[in-house]
Amino acid sequence: MFVQDVQDLNHITTLCTVPVGARRFITATTISIEFVRDVSKFDLRTGATQKVLTHSFDPVLGSDWSFDGGLYAYAQQTTCFPAPPCTISLHLVSQGTDRILTTVDLARSPGRADIAVEFSPDGQFLAFGAPGSGNAGEQAPVQVRRLDGSLVFSSAGTGHLTWAGVRPKLYFQADGSVESWEPGKGLTRLPQRAWLFPHRSTDGAWLAYVTSDISTVRLIDTWTGKDIAIGPSGGSRSVGWISATVLVYRKEVQCVASGTRSSSGINCGANAGVECPYQGALCSRTVAYNIADGRESDWNQWTFGSWPRGTP
Repeated sequence: MFVQDVQDLNHITTLCTVPVGARRFITATTISIEFVRDVSKFDLRTGATQKVLTHSFDPVLGSDWSFDGGLYAYAQQTTCFPAPPCTISLHLVSQGTDRILTTVDLARSPGRADIAVEFSPDGQFLAFGAPGSGNAGEQAPVQVRRLDGSLVFSSAGTGHLTWAGVRPKLYFQADGSVESWEPGKGLTRLPQRAWLFPHRSTDGAWLAYVTSDISTVRLIDTWTGKDIAIGPSGGSRSVGWISATVLVYRKEVQCVASGTRSSSGINCGANAGVECPYQGALCSRTVAYNIADGRESDWNQWTFGSWPRGTP
């Protein structure tokens, strides 16, 4: 695993190697290592590793670090055997102390895509999304809590949420619409009816998301509210930013020739890892889309995180 300088996509430079289990940047010089039950910090300058937490074997379905690297939050499924109903607990780890902020009864057994744990960029709030069984309060699917654990906002909805905007708001899938919540100002309903996998750009100015039918990747300008389609998603269930203007996602394309492979990824070879089954078959490739000029290029890197950070 490597840390690379991707400021110039035409000249990507490998800076150093990092241990197995590296998952994301915590700060500009620190990386999170998550391996089996252990969560650690790895210092890129010294090579030193500091263990932060050893948790139980129950699955961790979402996590995040505060922007100063001092706090770690995670959501852990605690009961789902031999069958639902399941519960999931939101934990906050600070100075070696692991405390549970809330436990939610789940309406169904979740996957990682159903759970969101995310600190607000100013470090004052922690957002938590899960398929909860209630519409408000302690069992709501969408919750915002202060770091002392107190609940400041809750809503019906799903775990598909993220903080975004120059003055950060929580954007989330509510019941029948996409909405935003801003501390001190309340709720705003957006024109979008539904979305999946929202991710903010590293500067918070843009939101990328996948349409609810998993067919299209779209962008929202958080300054103006403008919503634009950038391409067919090819069934992609994830998008991610590697800078303030470059979005990486999987795009649906057609095969150029039957039984061929292409280093450029224009057919079902390269990024997809399989041969083109027949002329014109729909396949997918990973691309880096630059919103500054609208250009895209093939992206053959397996990306776990970037600095500055976007959505976890």
